[in-house]
Amino acid sequence: MIVIDFSGSTFFILFIILLSAVYFVYRRKQRKLKFLVPTAIILYVMLVLQVTVFQIYIVKNGMAETIFGEVKKYHAGWQLIPFQTIRRTLSNPIVFFRQCGGNILLLLPVPVLIGIIREGFNTRKTFFIGVLLSICIELMQFLTNWLTGYPGHVVDVDDILLNGIGVLAGTVLINGIRKIKGMNCIIAELTRK
Repeated sequence: MIVIDFSGSTFFILFIILLSAVYFVYRRKQRKLKFLVPTAIILYVMLVLQVTVFQIYIVKNGMAETIFGEVKKYHAGWQLIPFQTIRRTLSNPIVFFRQCGGNILLLLPVPVLIGIIREGFNTRKTFFIGVLLSICIELMQFLTNWLTGYPGHVVDVDDILLNGIGVLAGTVLINGIRKIKGMNCIIAELTRK
């Protein structure tokens, strides 16, 4: 079995490479404060990919049936019944907060970053973008499972619901931030061209 992992030194090296590229672009423009926004976006995207897609397991033909049979005892690779995962995790508070809290926090930064990048962002469009992003993540997990022949991730409808709650919370957060006196000036400075 081959495992493609995106943590530790691999994550750090890739982040430094991308960070250096962004720094050189913004260094020429003499706007070092604007460097923070793309840095936050790069770090966020890398963390989302690390949490949702990687580790990828590539299984050789002979091993697939043996390993898949063992994994199949625990999960089929997808869960399409709304609220089933949430109900199952209620009995264990640590798993519940990790599963539900993690899925809510996963896409909470999306509307905040969109609100910083776009001055007059639309709340409905932002919510739609966040839910669409959640669906894309689940599709990537499904495709990874299907292409590798190993259900390394569970495609779960509850993840989409909880991610949607996170996007909604992020929208409320950025709207609240924009109402604080002086915050629009700071956001405008970060996004000024």
